[in-house]
Formats: sequence, structure tokens, C-alpha cells
Amino acid sequence: MGKKNKKGGGGEGGVRGNYRGKSRPITFTDEELAGSRPPPWAVGRMIGLWHGQRQIMRLTKAAEAGDQSAAERLNKRERRAALAKQEEQKEQMSSFEEKLTVPADRIAEIEQILAKIGVPAPPCVESTRKPNNLHERYKHVEDSQFKRNFLRSICGNIQDRINTTKTCTLRKDEVLDDSYLRDEQTKTTNPQVRNMMAFRRKLPAWDKREEILQALSRNRVILITGETGCGKTTQVAQFILENAIAEGRGSQTSIVCTQPRRISAISVAERVANERGERLGRSVGYQIRLEKVLPRSSGSILFCTTGVLLQHMHGDPLLTKVSTVIVDEIHERNTVSDFTITILKEIIPLRPDLTVILMSATLNAERFSKYFNNCPTVHIPGFTFSVEEFFLEDVLKALPHYKFPVQKQKIRAGKDLSTSKAEDGILQPYYRELLSGNVYSPRIVEQLKNPASDEIQVNLVVELIAYICKEKGPGAILVFLPGWDKISAVNKAMSQSGMFPQRSHRIIPLHSQLPTANQKEVFDRPPQGVRKIILATNIAETSITIDDVVFVIDCGKIKIKNFDVSGNVSTLKEEWVSLANARQRRGRAGRVQKGTCYHLYSKGRALLLEQDMLPEMLRTRLEEVILQGKILQVGKIHPFLKKVMDPPSERSVELSLSLLKGMNALDSEENLTPLGYHLASLPLDPQVGKMLLYAALFKCLDPVASVAAALSYKDPFVIPLGSEREVDKVRQSFDAGHKSDHLILAKVMAQFEDANANRSARQYAKSNFMSLTVLEQLFTMKQQFAKLLHEMKFAPDHLVKSHANNINTENISLVRAIVCSGLFPNVAKILKTKKAGKHVIQNVQTIDNQKVDFHPKSVFSKMMDFNSSYVVYFERIKSSKIYLYDSTMIYPMSMVFFCHDLQVFAEPDHKIIKAGEYMLFHCSNELARIIVELRSWLDWLVEYRMCHPGVVEWKPDSDEALILDAIARLIAVEESMATGEFDDSEPDHPGRSSTPESDY
Repeated sequence: MGKKNKKGGGGEGGVRGNYRGKSRPITFTDEELAGSRPPPWAVGRMIGLWHGQRQIMRLTKAAEAGDQSAAERLNKRERRAALAKQEEQKEQMSSFEEKLTVPADRIAEIEQILAKIGVPAPPCVESTRKPNNLHERYKHVEDSQFKRNFLRSICGNIQDRINTTKTCTLRKDEVLDDSYLRDEQTKTTNPQVRNMMAFRRKLPAWDKREEILQALSRNRVILITGETGCGKTTQVAQFILENAIAEGRGSQTSIVCTQPRRISAISVAERVANERGERLGRSVGYQIRLEKVLPRSSGSILFCTTGVLLQHMHGDPLLTKVSTVIVDEIHERNTVSDFTITILKEIIPLRPDLTVILMSATLNAERFSKYFNNCPTVHIPGFTFSVEEFFLEDVLKALPHYKFPVQKQKIRAGKDLSTSKAEDGILQPYYRELLSGNVYSPRIVEQLKNPASDEIQVNLVVELIAYICKEKGPGAILVFLPGWDKISAVNKAMSQSGMFPQRSHRIIPLHSQLPTANQKEVFDRPPQGVRKIILATNIAETSITIDDVVFVIDCGKIKIKNFDVSGNVSTLKEEWVSLANARQRRGRAGRVQKGTCYHLYSKGRALLLEQDMLPEMLRTRLEEVILQGKILQVGKIHPFLKKVMDPPSERSVELSLSLLKGMNALDSEENLTPLGYHLASLPLDPQVGKMLLYAALFKCLDPVASVAAALSYKDPFVIPLGSEREVDKVRQSFDAGHKSDHLILAKVMAQFEDANANRSARQYAKSNFMSLTVLEQLFTMKQQFAKLLHEMKFAPDHLVKSHANNINTENISLVRAIVCSGLFPNVAKILKTKKAGKHVIQNVQTIDNQKVDFHPKSVFSKMMDFNSSYVVYFERIKSSKIYLYDSTMIYPMSMVFFCHDLQVFAEPDHKIIKAGEYMLFHCSNELARIIVELRSWLDWLVEYRMCHPGVVEWKPDSDEALILDAIARLIAVEESMATGEFDDSEPDHPGRSSTPESDY
């Protein structure tokens, strides 16, 4: 391929002179600085920064206008700010400074490998990205299907693509129309179909059939509202299909109905196919992430997740193969649904033959109608019995001896000070009204004023359950609690009270982390004389229906995951439920007969509840949404997201853009890069997707696919009530000294797959406190990942465990580094550990200077000894503390090769390598030279493979394999030195791992 040039100077790894640190800036937009107050997301120190930057902006404008005094003040202020930043940066970087050491003979070994590379020195990757013209920028990419698709996805915009065609590609086919009609007529003689039709006619939705069809014939967009159980999800699509076939339009009808959850898409598709007397794959099918049973191309209904609909729009933004889109459960306000209806609003004016149906619960539905230019609404009445409601004041009246514990006011003051004025404006008049009505005693009103009444009191819950069991008729009791800690506490208190003997009471906890067997138990009706009591999270609000529930206890709290933009951290805290939540909870009591609902908050507090929970787009990171928008060519993301019903904050968008640019998924102008294009095509979080792509390149797919599946779906471990410690011990036993929560998941899956092959999977799951259903789902996802990578041409075959995909799987240090490649810059450092009695105290800090703790379930939570002080993590969540939920120990060399930006600075006798923004590594000149060259080769190779999708051939004479093998060896040597397993008597030979063999 040509003679090799002299290497070592170009690219991101070039030596740039003496080190001068830059602090990470917290910046505000011009719009935010122009305001009279700091933006709402600015808190604490950030408010001071806003005032400082605002003053600098004013002085800059004055200086530009010729004000000499302003210019002098600006210079002084900037000098002081620069000095302050340098001091802050110096202090922070001192915590993230290490020395890199590799034996001279190993450096020589790497030099020998590099000398075998036959291709010229890698061009500076940045030079291929500089031209403004995108066609010019990628002219070095060979012509291919990928290049054509990629350039089409980044050139132009969605408007250009939409303008190329404006009609449905489905064409009238009289032969098909007659065939579909005959099939429908034949079904009427089928007893099963007739029975199903009789059931369908009893649903409230059936009475609205003609009204829905009439509204659709006159309008392009309609909104259908109705509570759970009215039949809208299963019936509306059938009404449209049956009517089209009866009118001879079956060949021109293709209906797509989106569901927010995978399980809903499958179960609804199965139900509808059953009602139509068919198997899946004829007129009804489903498609979820990585799994599908597609229906015929016309005369059909496809149930899919909302994300799948967006995937369809990548290649067909106008949905030209679809006649009707139904977006169900839009009231849930998840990010993908909000994004989808924004896109649909853009294309509706350009597709005169496309109809869109939005389906929502009743509450707050008028907002959706208004968003779609006041589209008409069809309401389907509910299918529930009446429910009598009681509030906290009623509960206290029924339990005259109960008293809330006395709390000091300062506990409440620090917690609720920001909202106390708003609350007092509603609650104080309400308390006066209660007293004047002579229905509730002064004692009860005083109890409502107690700050403790705003918290969940376990004893109150237990006493109320006992009251219902003693004073009320038969029927199951459903208690809504915010999380596992409260479920466990209530269950323990009930067991210790002696009021709920097992012969007459069956207590069933219901939580997503509980074994499937426990979850199924909630549907079983107990023997006569035994009362079922279910302690559940909000999983019982909408996802499941327990048909013998008569009594509901609503504790009024819910755990919600939010995103705190000021701290760049996710939060998981108890919050008050919304009115929508409260309504759903109340409705659980009226499914089969009249019911009763007890809310453990006052009627005055109910007046303060929000209508709905905050839309997910306002409380989550936006990387996936931004990539989807980019591949759909919506243009600059800020203006587009302002069109969403509830736009996210600019700060939130900036944080996600910053991460995507750092990952090289977007360039500086917000265009997709080849890597970003592939990440947008993977149905995964971008960081997990990057990890998977690198695993394919480095040939360690199986363990990394296990990690990717678990991070994308869920942890397989379950926690039976009272077995928390046993579960922790079992989880720890899977670590095998690797010190990684992620590699635990890889080992779990490896052993499950062996057990599955030996037909002992069920016993394996049961004995290790795992969900067999989750394990099977993770196994399926792994296979689907391999198939997808093979279709994308990055994997040699579709077998996740094949030797060709796992040449380096035994190199644990490399697998660990590949995890780092995806999770960077989520890095934390263990600064200090010490023993305090039975407890371990750890001082852990993230690279953005936040003090964090390892979550109790993490393998690190009680660890004292660390071979490396660095970890990478996927989730950082703030609840009672800021917890790292999952972590993997990594070594500096992994960050050197997989950080987003590498710089090298010269000192008199050595070099300083800066990885990312804060981490400094001192090393010899020789080692720095090797690192610079290998990093340049790696950047070039990744860029080349993203532009020319193909399999890396891992052969002794392959240039690509030589590059990757040299990196793998350097990473492995560092870890073996740190663990004391390094043997310098004999250098490694090609193909030999420098670390102990894995058991993956």
C-alpha cells in the first residue's frame, strides 16, 4: 500500500508546548445574560457566575463602543478571572494527576509491532473534517452505499426530502381489495370471531365507532380520549381497517399504531390478531427494538414502539407507505412521543392523504388538541364503577387515636421553604374552612398542620390497612408506595404488628425488582376468608390490572427520575403525585365493582397537585433525541426543539450537544459524523452504542454485548423481601476479582448461557436471585446486537459468541478498556478509603468535582483496596446522596486511548499527557511518543472504518490488527503491573493475553 512515511507528529496527539490548563467554563447564552435575573436552572455559585459574565458582557459592549474606562475595567476583570480560573483548575487537577510507567522492553516490543505497519502514517483526522462543503469533506471516502446514504442524511434538510414526494405509494389493487373483502366475510362464520365480536360490541369504544370514522373522513388529525379499559387501543385501528376493506380500499390502507412500551406493542398486537381470528403476520403484526413479526404490506395494522416509527422515518420521512398513524398514550409525555408528534406536525401539511390519530387519557387532553390547531376530539367514556374517595382528614377521623410524630420546624424549613408561601396561600384558608364546617375537630386540623403529615408514615399506613380489614367488607387492598424502601418498611411493620396472621391475610409486595413469580401472584384470587394486600409502586397504576382490588390506599408520593441541569446529574427523589397519577390510582379500585380510595394527603393538598407529571423531555438527557433529529435532518436542534409542546431548557440541550461533540458523533457545526450516523442507526443510548461498535472492532463482542444489553434493558437480579443481604452476597460472588459491576453482568450472562445449554437455566436463575425472563431477554438482545452489527458490516458473522467475534475476549484489561471507550467522560477517582468499625468510608470524586458514593448494590460499596483509583460509570443519580449506580475500575492507559481529546505537553525531562479536560499523566518521552503515534493510528482507523464499514481482519500481517493489538498490549501491560501479575522475564508473543484468561 505504499512506503510508510515518518510518523508521530500529526493529529490530536501532537506535542503542543508547555502545559497551560483550561478550566471547564460554565457559560450562559446571550439571551440568558440579557435578562434581568439569572435563568431558573442557575443555583448557588452559578448565580454569581451569571452576574460576573453579565458584567463582562456589558463592559465588552461599552469597550467596543469606544468607552476607554470600560475597556480598562474589562481588562482588569478578565485578568482577575483568568487567575481565579487557573487556581481553581490547578487545585482540581492535582486530584487527577498520575504517573504512567511501562517497562522499556515492552516499549521496544510495541515499536517492533509498529514497524510492521505497511500503510503510510495516518493523516491528521481533523484535516479531513475542516472543509465547509460536506461533499468536499468526505471526498476521500470511497463510493459505496454507505457513503450515498450518509451524505443524503447530512446534506439538505427534511423539507427538501419531503418535497420530492407528497403522496402515499400504496396504489389501488382491485384483486387485493376483493381478496381482503372475501377474507373478512369468511371470518364471520368462525365461532371464535363471532364470540370476539360480541365482546367487542360491549366495549364503550364500539358505541363511538361511527363518530370516529365520520371525524376521520372530515379531518386530517383527530384526538381520541378515554380512560383505561374503554377499548380505544385495541379497537380504533380495527374500525379503520374493517371500514376500508368494506369500502374496497384495503390495498390503500396501512395503519401504524405506536405504543410507549415494548410489552404493550406485542400484547396489543396479539390481542387484536386474536380478535380478528388470525395469527400474527397476516393483517396484524408488531415491531419493537430488535424484534418483529411484520404484517402484510397493505390492508394491515402494525403495532410498534414510538422509537421504531422514528426509525422508519430515517429512510422515508414522509411515511409514504403508511395511510394512517395512531400515536397512543400521548398523555404519558415520554420524550420519544413528544418528539414524534412534533415531527408529524411538520409533515402533515405536506401529506394530503395521511391521517393522524392521537390517543390520550382524558386529563389535560385539550392541550394536545390546541397543539394541533384545535383538532376535533372524540371522547370515549370509561368502563369503571364508581369509587368513593377519602382524604387524610377522613382517615384521621376514622383513626381517632393516631398522632403524627412531632417534628422540629427547622427540618421542614430547609426542605420546603421555597414553596411554603404558595402552600400557605391554599392550605391556611382550607384549614380555616375545615374548622368552620364543624365536621372535623380542631385535633384533626392541628394534625394536618404537622409537617410530618407531608411524609409517608409507615405506622399510619399499617393502621389504615388494619382498619379496612376490620371494618370494611371483603376485597383486595392495593397500597401505592413510592419505592422499595417504603414497601419493605410497611411489610416489616405489618409482620411485626401481629394484626395480619397468614391464615387470613396474604401480603404481596409488587416492584419491578421482585421475581416474576411474585409479580404473577398478585393476579391470583385468594381462598374465601383470606384478604389479599398488595404493596406496590406505580407499576400498578397503568401497566397491570388486578381485577379483585376494592380498596386503594394512595400514599401520594412517587419516585421520579429527573435531570438536574445545574449539577449535570440525574435525580431520583420522592415527589407529590400529579392529579393524573391520583386519578389512575383511584380508578384501580373500580374495575369490577364499586370501590373505595383513601388518599393519605388532605383535600387542601390535592388543590396544590400539578395536573400532570413533568414531561420526560424536561427531565432527561437528550442525546438520543438529538441524534434522531439529526438523521431526520431537522436542522439546528435548538430551533427545532422549541417547536415541541414543552421545549427543554437550552442548558439541557447544550449539555447533550457537548457530549455528542466530544464523542465525535457531531462535528462543530452540529452535522452528523460517520460515527454519529452509525450511532443514530443503533437502537441504543449513544454511549452504549459506541461501546458496542468498539467491541466489534477490537474483537471482544460477547462480554461487551452482555454489558450493553443490561445497560439498555435492566439488571437481571431480583430482591425477594427480606433477602437483600443474600442478594448482595450473590452479586459480589460474580465479580471474581475484576472489580467491575459491568463485568459481573458479563459473567452472569456467560454462566446463564451455559446453564441454558444444559437445560438448567430455571434452576440457575432461582438459586442466584435472578429473573429468568430478564435473562432470556438479555440473551435475545445480545443475539440481535450481533445480527445488527453484522448487517452494518462491522461483525464477520451474526453469532455473538463466535470465535471470529471474540478473538480478544480473554483479555480482561481490553474488555475493561472497551467499557471505558463508551462511558467516558463519566470518570470518578477514589481519593481515599478507611475503615470505621464495620463500615468503609470512601472519598470519591467525579472529574467535574462532585463528591459521590458508590450505590450500596455496587461491588465497590464496601471495598477497601483498589489496584487503580479510577472508575467509569453509566449512571450518576442523586437521591439521598449522589450515587454511582454501576462502575468499572479502569487504568490510566484506557483513558489515554479512549478519552475524547488527547493533548501532550513538553516538560524539560518528560511529557505530560492530558486526557479529556482534567486528567494529567506524567510519562517518559519514549512512552509519550508511542502513545501519540498509537492514538493517531487509532483515531485514523476508527474514522476509516466508520466511513468504510467492514470487518477488521485479525491476522499477523494485517495493518489494522497490528494497530489494535499494540494498543491492547499496552493496556494489558499496565493492568498486569498494577495487579502484580506482570512478568518481565519473557515478553508477550502475538496472540497471547497479558492477563489471566476470562471465564466468559
